[in-house]
Amino acid sequence: MGSKKAQKLSKATVATVLATSGVIVAIPQSSSASTFSDVSQYSDYYEPIVDLVNRNIISGYPDGTFKPNKSITREEAAKMLARTIDVNITNPSNPGFKDVKTSDANYRYIAALAAEGIINGYPDGKFHPKEPITRAQMSKILSLGFKLGISTKLNHGFKDVESTNPNAYYIQTLYDLNITKGVSAIKFDPFNTVTRAQMATFIWRAEKADRGTPVYEVGDIIGDQIYINGVAHTIANHLRSILNASNKNILKGAYIEGDFTGNKINNITKLTINASGTSSRLLAMDGNYTSFAGELVVNGSYLRFKNINFTGRVELAEPPRRSLAGLSEVRVAGIPSFADFIDWTPPTNNNGDDSLNTDEDETLVDKPDPSNPQKKYKDRMPNLKKYVDFEGSELRHVYVTANHAFLKADHDIDRLYVQGDISNFELYADANAMYVDTDFNVTIYGSHDIAYAYKNSLKNVYLRSDATYDYYYVTAGNGYTNLGEFAYITNAIIPVKKTVNDVFDDFETDEPNIGYIEDEDGKEVSRDPVGDNDVSDKTQPIITQLDVKAGGTVADVTLTANENGTYYYVVRPSSEKAPSINEIKTGGFKFNGSGPIVMDEQVKFQVTGLETKTEYTIYAIVIDNADNVSEKKSVDFTTIDNSPPRFTLQPGAKQPGGKRFEVKFTKISEPGTIYYYVREKGSSSVDPTIDDIIKKHTGTKLVTKPEDLTEMIREFGLDPNKGTIQPNTTYEVFAVMVDKTNNRSNLVEKIEVKTEAPDAAQPYVANDAKLEVVDKEKGVFEFTVSEELDPKTATDVNNYTLSGTAVLNITGQKTIKPSKVEVNKTKVRLTIPALNALVKGDTLRVTVSKNVLDLAENEFEHIDRYPADQNAPRNEAYYTHEDDLLPVIKINKVIIEKDRNLVEFEAPKKAGTYYYMILESDYDFAKKGITPRDFLDEFTLDSIGKTTKFGDKGNKDYTGNLLNQYGPAELGKNTKSIEIDHDKLDTFKSYSVYMILKDRAGLVSDHIVDAPIVSDSKAPLIDGLEVKPLAGTNDGASFGFTADEGGKLHVIPVPKYIKEIDPNTNKPIYKLNTQYFNSDGSLKPIPNVFPTTSSEGQRAAFNAMGAAKTIEFTKGPNDKSITGLKPHEEYGFYIAAEDKVGANPNFTIFSRNSSTNPPSADEPNGAQMLKYVYTDGIKPHIVNDGVIVREGELTNNNPKFKITFNEAIMRQSDLANYNKPGSFNLGTILTIKDESGKDITSEYIIDGTYGTTITDTTKPSELVIKLTAPDLTKANRTFTVEMKSDTDPKAVTVYDYKGANGFDTTKIGKYLYPSALDNKIRDAILTGVNIGSSAVPASKTMRAITYLDIDLTMKQTYYYAVTAGTKTSVDPQQVLNLVKDPNTPNSDILAYGSGALAANSPADKQFTLNLTAPPAVGGYTPVFTKDNNIFIFTIDKYGNIVWAYDEGSNNKYRPILLDPGIPLTPGR
Repeated sequence: MGSKKAQKLSKATVATVLATSGVIVAIPQSSSASTFSDVSQYSDYYEPIVDLVNRNIISGYPDGTFKPNKSITREEAAKMLARTIDVNITNPSNPGFKDVKTSDANYRYIAALAAEGIINGYPDGKFHPKEPITRAQMSKILSLGFKLGISTKLNHGFKDVESTNPNAYYIQTLYDLNITKGVSAIKFDPFNTVTRAQMATFIWRAEKADRGTPVYEVGDIIGDQIYINGVAHTIANHLRSILNASNKNILKGAYIEGDFTGNKINNITKLTINASGTSSRLLAMDGNYTSFAGELVVNGSYLRFKNINFTGRVELAEPPRRSLAGLSEVRVAGIPSFADFIDWTPPTNNNGDDSLNTDEDETLVDKPDPSNPQKKYKDRMPNLKKYVDFEGSELRHVYVTANHAFLKADHDIDRLYVQGDISNFELYADANAMYVDTDFNVTIYGSHDIAYAYKNSLKNVYLRSDATYDYYYVTAGNGYTNLGEFAYITNAIIPVKKTVNDVFDDFETDEPNIGYIEDEDGKEVSRDPVGDNDVSDKTQPIITQLDVKAGGTVADVTLTANENGTYYYVVRPSSEKAPSINEIKTGGFKFNGSGPIVMDEQVKFQVTGLETKTEYTIYAIVIDNADNVSEKKSVDFTTIDNSPPRFTLQPGAKQPGGKRFEVKFTKISEPGTIYYYVREKGSSSVDPTIDDIIKKHTGTKLVTKPEDLTEMIREFGLDPNKGTIQPNTTYEVFAVMVDKTNNRSNLVEKIEVKTEAPDAAQPYVANDAKLEVVDKEKGVFEFTVSEELDPKTATDVNNYTLSGTAVLNITGQKTIKPSKVEVNKTKVRLTIPALNALVKGDTLRVTVSKNVLDLAENEFEHIDRYPADQNAPRNEAYYTHEDDLLPVIKINKVIIEKDRNLVEFEAPKKAGTYYYMILESDYDFAKKGITPRDFLDEFTLDSIGKTTKFGDKGNKDYTGNLLNQYGPAELGKNTKSIEIDHDKLDTFKSYSVYMILKDRAGLVSDHIVDAPIVSDSKAPLIDGLEVKPLAGTNDGASFGFTADEGGKLHVIPVPKYIKEIDPNTNKPIYKLNTQYFNSDGSLKPIPNVFPTTSSEGQRAAFNAMGAAKTIEFTKGPNDKSITGLKPHEEYGFYIAAEDKVGANPNFTIFSRNSSTNPPSADEPNGAQMLKYVYTDGIKPHIVNDGVIVREGELTNNNPKFKITFNEAIMRQSDLANYNKPGSFNLGTILTIKDESGKDITSEYIIDGTYGTTITDTTKPSELVIKLTAPDLTKANRTFTVEMKSDTDPKAVTVYDYKGANGFDTTKIGKYLYPSALDNKIRDAILTGVNIGSSAVPASKTMRAITYLDIDLTMKQTYYYAVTAGTKTSVDPQQVLNLVKDPNTPNSDILAYGSGALAANSPADKQFTLNLTAPPAVGGYTPVFTKDNNIFIFTIDKYGNIVWAYDEGSNNKYRPILLDPGIPLTPGR
């Protein structure tokens, strides 16, 4: 994407244009951004900010600041980049980020970049616009946004950028293009944030970067996606016949140019094939009889193109050569180097199948055989370098620019062009026209028929082919044609006034093969010209000299040749394509010419009008008087600069003390030398001229590149009488400049500078000579001086000497130098890394050298010079260490070798003494109450100081002799030997080395650090393994066991039964899973595995049984679980255990055989760990808060009562009835009691179906009961249901699965008979709009007033139904059905509905029900009509139906009337 510069040219653009034209100019700096109070014009980012502000890409804040050091967010970076590059920010497509709204201020910038594939969001679907952008993310969006050619080799040297970093190659790209060089030579800091100033600078540099032409390289092709530069792109439908997986071998490494939209390739304008096959195996592209309109460039060899109609240009090109200038600097995306994708060696036989197409074995076409009598040709092209054939393909325009190319096609070529630096070409294809315009003598081989052949070349053409040329046009008189034995010309057309001997080098021999000959005017040419026997000049001339002396806009050329004739020349910029010999002769370029030349005499001519400071190439040929043409000769030259240099002279920063002053040279246009002359003001009234200053001057300043420079002036006048600068004096400074081509500036720059007042006070150490700690970790100290110091001398580490007990004790030296010095005004900061191991009482003294100067260049106080009122020079600062820093130790690694054991550790803060023990891994110091001090005390020789926490004497937890397990630790990295007594180590245990560090002051590190040294060689010992259903869930199992170490338990669950569909009944049935289970229901053991089988052998056998679930466990008792199993299923488990030892942990499928300690060496050797469980961890229980629901009206003397359970109950375990409910006696599972507590279970029986279908036993089930005999009194009573539980767990009779869970007896069911039954309908009238007639009023609304004496805490719902006035009863179940489903069949009920009643009852228990008729169903629209009957009843949560009776008539219904006081609103 290019920068937006449609309205006006930016400075970057102007500079680029002028640079390419050879002119270097100075662009004046804009000052529109200099108003930012926090952006200094001397900062590195000043110019980028100025330029981007002027172009309205960025802006500052309302308070006049830019905030250059503020971190830039992801959305701000997106805005800055989108406003710089050419993307659609007007109406971009929405990327769909969850946290970016279309109303957000920066939405369009984020969306525009996302649409182009420059940015993307996070896996959570968000963009995180407010987060700061990281340096790595910045690298990616700049590389993609500016379409930089992505670097392919990582050589940046940044230690914090791994090759696995997804942004590594983008970082390398910015590094290669000098857009950023990292925070240091070895650090890029990819995860740090980017400031506003840095982002502006990076964008500005990216605009100016020499990014070259973007390269879009093909990688893999998978389905309808093609990987270009490593990014997946979707392929447009019409391109998939070319870009597909079948053609991916020939497309590998190809370059694509075309139309891209985001990550989709819409069209191809140019396709460059770089891949090559071999002489025995071709690479092929099959287009499946489609057309390709783009340009095809073939760089590779041994290629075949099949079934493609090429309507565009096809070029057999010379691939890039190694000799190209600067090849090592060329960056090509996705290709390690040119040498890696071009085979420079002669073709050889293929040694593998990697170059083949995926679906066929492509071989070469039949080659000509001279022994075959049907073939006439006998000459073959030597040294074939490029083989390309076209099978079943149409070709319009074919250009052959590669030397030693072989071309074959089975369809006629429309236009064939042979041009450039070609000397040999072999063709097996017919063509309508062939144009030969080569710069070398060319030989054409092969077999072909050409309708029209044009010899445009000025060089010789040798036709060594079996061919017929119907018309052979010789368009130039230069060079001749030689026919081979089997080459035939039917009609030859030659230039006017040329004879056959001028055109054919041996016409006498060639004549039999040449038909009719005429000239360009159509006149027949003699076949027996005069002088036929004369030997013509066939020797080409040679240019023996071509020299160029370039000036600013002219170039003087000297040319010499070895024959008489005419010279021709063309001058072109070196960056442009070289002209052909024909083009040199015909001219047509801006700089070209010709003239006569005499043998061995110099011809001199001048080329004018050239651009200054531009690289050109002159190309020349000579044609002798016999029309022979020389080889093309070229010479590169560069024009010089003839414009005057420019600069400005300004006063520099003020220099205290008045002994010097500074001047600045700014806006320098080019390299050169500045001459300046300094004099005291008033010493002369005449200003010096340019010549005066160049001849005699006070000093000079070398300019190597056009950037601002400063010069410190200490003298004035001329040698040998120069004077020194004095305080309080005004001086005049005159300056001129001479560039590298001796151009002088036009004007003398002049300024006046007055020096400052004198200052003779010496600097000294202030603040009571205190040396203070700034950073303990890094060893940074600071002291204060009396005044600001000269930065150069003050930051020189050689001007400071460090001494004291700290230096002597730690380094062994009396004095050392600081490693770094920083100065901030009156603060001097020293870094002393070697002294960060200070201990209490250590002293440190810093002595400042007299070479440290203040800003007036006065020396620091020293022994030879200090104020008279002082007893000694104040040039030292002091520090005494009060220690509160504990030592730290860190183990990096342990090296165990055959004859030695080493531990590598660090003491990053302090040196001291290390101590180590060999103990079991995971040794629990906290549990034993062992501190680092206890650890240290264990090493004392005094038994009184030792603790018993490590065990009693003679039975210690550690191994080895502690007297040999400590030693000195230096600051930084240490590598020490450690002792390991392997004979005393338990093979079932792993061991680690544990270490502490004590410093010289006796302080001990506050952590005991460890690293593993010896891994156990035995698998974990698993004891007491028990598997149960996981309580609280139906899809899990719990595993209880004890382990001798931590590790992982692997569990392969296998279902005992497999569900299938019975083909006879089409119903599900269960069968035993015989793959894993024996006929008796036991698990089959893992075959061919024994306790003596290796760990890896057991692992392989276990893994072969199926996929495993993994559980982490610890040493000691464990209670672990797995979930995700099928509920209510019997499972068998294959179980294995492995420890945590290294990359190959110890593995076993066997349990521990004996609990004796220590275990025998052959453990574990118990049984295979095979266990069983039925996944049922939830007890069956009554749900719905225990509510038992009654069905039917209260007048029913034998109603049904429905008890709901959480799951199917009483399920069977036998295979024939697996998980199906079985029959049972009601009294065996529950007890029914009345309100007095009397057991009335025997008065009830089971009615209907209970449980659920076999497909899902986890869904709620219903148990329906009723009275043994009809009895209204017994039906209308309150009762409770309590579930029973077995007392004998081995004989489970009360269960949800045979032999498994019993019922949860804490969940009790209850049916509550209502206490109040007095409900009344007091009024029922129509309201609203009359949609009937005056005679029969009707409405969609009505009002019913009721008296409801019911318990509202029982979750009451009212229902109503409206019927014709003749209907005196309704079925409440029909009303319930209609409310639930309006499509229920119905012929009596005209309107219906329901509503919930609030739990708080009105004081008078009167409820006003405002009713609305339900929506239309089918073709019927329910309404309320005068004289209809309305029925109302309530239902509570126990299913009790209570009717409301008409208060006047005591009927179950009340007629609907009109309100006499409030008539209906007329509706019609």
